[in-house]
Amino acid sequence: MQTIIIAHGALGSNSQMQPLIDNLSNHFKVVPFEFPYHGNQQPNGYQFSMEDFSSALLNFVLDNQLQGSLFFGYSMGGYAALFNLIQHKNLFSKVITLGTKFDWTPDYATKEASRLNPEFLAAKVPKFVDALSQRHAHISWQEMLQKTSDLMLSLGNHPLLSALHYAAIETPILLIVGDRDATTSIAETQQRLNEFINAQLLVLPKTPHPIEKLDIELITLHIRKFANL
Repeated sequence: MQTIIIAHGALGSNSQMQPLIDNLSNHFKVVPFEFPYHGNQQPNGYQFSMEDFSSALLNFVLDNQLQGSLFFGYSMGGYAALFNLIQHKNLFSKVITLGTKFDWTPDYATKEASRLNPEFLAAKVPKFVDALSQRHAHISWQEMLQKTSDLMLSLGNHPLLSALHYAAIETPILLIVGDRDATTSIAETQQRLNEFINAQLLVLPKTPHPIEKLDIELITLHIRKFANL
């Protein structure tokens, strides 16, 4: 059975990915990955940065001898996988990204970071704050928001990926974006498509950014197709 590694997005954890994990388990050997600080993962010596999160993913793959596996990364998870492919071209057999934000600029990062104000979120979306609090075992929800905000600002000022990087990636890539995604866009993802050597684009209908809104059966079908199952 083919192995697929599943990675969550910013502020997320394996618990968010569980419906997809369960469905894919009918067709793949599924190996979930959690970034340091997220879910049940302790820092484990890593800093809260995109560079260190990417290193944690790389070490997880190498330590568990998962080289050559299929990879699915939601949002931040996809970004980390692509960053690793720059220097480790055979790390994954194929990579699927969903809702990954590619164009990080100072203005965009500042706008997105401002949305993570703890006081505002606690007052306006208490259910989200409660879920965030329960999701992460080793960090408070306030600290998680602050560190994620700092990570976004760092990416805005110093993006890790560019057109030159994409052009150097030979691994087959499937870029998936929802037609109602407010975090990234079809146009942005289409632009990246033209920069990869071997990439495909899939636009999901009636699909916003939150993973909880994903049509699990539909995405499973497309993952299986891309994996040649």
